[in-house]
Amino acid sequence: MKVLLSKTSEAQILSVLNRKPHAIGIYGPEGSGKAYLAQYLKDKITNQVKNENILVVRPNDKGKITVEQARQLPKFIQLKTADSKSERIIIIEDADKMTVEAQNAILKNIEELPNNTTIILTFPNLASILPTISSRLNFIKITPPTINTTIDFFNNQYSDEQIIKAYKISNYRIGLMTALLKQEQHDVIKNISLSKQILSSSSFDRICMIESLSKSEVALLLDSLLIVSKAAFVSAINNGQSKKVTKLAEVRKAVFKSMQKLQTTPNYRLLLTDLMLRI
Repeated sequence: MKVLLSKTSEAQILSVLNRKPHAIGIYGPEGSGKAYLAQYLKDKITNQVKNENILVVRPNDKGKITVEQARQLPKFIQLKTADSKSERIIIIEDADKMTVEAQNAILKNIEELPNNTTIILTFPNLASILPTISSRLNFIKITPPTINTTIDFFNNQYSDEQIIKAYKISNYRIGLMTALLKQEQHDVIKNISLSKQILSSSSFDRICMIESLSKSEVALLLDSLLIVSKAAFVSAINNGQSKKVTKLAEVRKAVFKSMQKLQTTPNYRLLLTDLMLRI
């Protein structure tokens, strides 16, 4: 499996794999390609040998990873492998969606992993998981590749124009960029469309649009608003639209402040409603 990587991420991956750790944390913003990288690491660790000893844990329909899901791990770890050298891989995607109970349950497993078992967690940032878990992980931070690296990677599949467009729209995020080029579904793509509608609507219409969003959906929306407003901001600068530049700078500042407050606010709906009235 080939994945698009920056030189910095490549160096981190090599360093981590050389240490052969039992617990790896991959972090980067939504759409940065964390799931792709987790699969890539799985292939590297197993030497791309067909391996049925793989467990992937993802958020449920409610956007959470529950303690019941976390309790799958010890059962999986206890399963016998074909031989003592067979690798057992556990991937927990969007580990930040784990409940506190689930994180505490998984902590015990991380501390007692057998020699042939590796657990890989993906999450957006270090603050999104408990310090007791993060302190036991070897980290890989996903950083954006250069435009030249990106063109070289996709060159045989798409035109330079298509690649550059996806690179800019995705805000240099590998997973989102890949989804755009392959015309695949992605949560961020859906929210980019909603973000464009929000920025072009009245305050009343904006509030109606966001009324039913959950907290995890709000986080995705804020991230997408930042991507869309940045693209519009750059376009306004290039077209010499000074008033629009000032307005979009204010929008970006307001969205960024809301993203910072979201993790700690007890009332995310009030936070988002306030943002819709200000942008």
